[in-house]
Amino acid sequence: MSDDHSSLVTKLKDDILHVSDVVAAALESGERQKQYEASPLIPPLVARYSQLLAEASEVDQPVIERTVGRMLTDLRRHASNLEQQVSGRRVAKAADAGQPFLLSRPQAVSGHRDGPRAPRTRPKYTVGGEAEAWCGKCKELRAHDIVAVVADMPKQVMCTFCRSRHGYRTGPARASSDAPAAKSVPTTTSGRSGGKNDKVSKERLQLERELLDAHTAPMFDPRDNFKPGQIISHPKWGRGKIESVLRGSILVRFLDSLRQVSRQ
Repeated sequence: MSDDHSSLVTKLKDDILHVSDVVAAALESGERQKQYEASPLIPPLVARYSQLLAEASEVDQPVIERTVGRMLTDLRRHASNLEQQVSGRRVAKAADAGQPFLLSRPQAVSGHRDGPRAPRTRPKYTVGGEAEAWCGKCKELRAHDIVAVVADMPKQVMCTFCRSRHGYRTGPARASSDAPAAKSVPTTTSGRSGGKNDKVSKERLQLERELLDAHTAPMFDPRDNFKPGQIISHPKWGRGKIESVLRGSILVRFLDSLRQVSRQ
């Protein structure tokens, strides 16, 4: 990655962290005006991220997606709790409507039509957003981060669980009719291996549910006070659950492994 491009990535990450603090402060205050002012800060960050990703090389794109893309996704989830300012409501008819002066005025032709206004169409899918897609590696429908969009539809996505990157699809690929039938694997009488795998799968599924269901996941800051069971968001490894707090580090369970994160 070139020095210029690296500095742009670093500046965008710093701006995302700053806006995250602004959003958190607005939510904590409970004041509508502060929340109204925080919402417009996010779209420019999304536009800058899309431009960086488009200008990056194929080698640098996955790095930017894992770091900046995940940070931006967590910020947008957090910002979804902000109060949204409602505008464009019809004004009630004035009490003095119908006075002779008003009746004598020439009536201009108006393009207004009775009934509710048609909602403005906004793209359903954007780069950095999320979509439900079929993951061939996980063998089921899962939440995916959108990597590329073509004709207002996702083109490439990345699984938030296994981090595999693939084309967007909503169902499994159709199997070839000429493919040989899969051989059945005989079950053992002891069942030790299957029981261990089932336990690991259940624990992994439980962790995934906890990470996805968490409404807030603060960005990792070495200066914060942490406690076991807390859900945090790391700029490199994504969301994780704190298992224990040590003197100079914390043990965090991410979806791929247990990691010791330094606080120095």
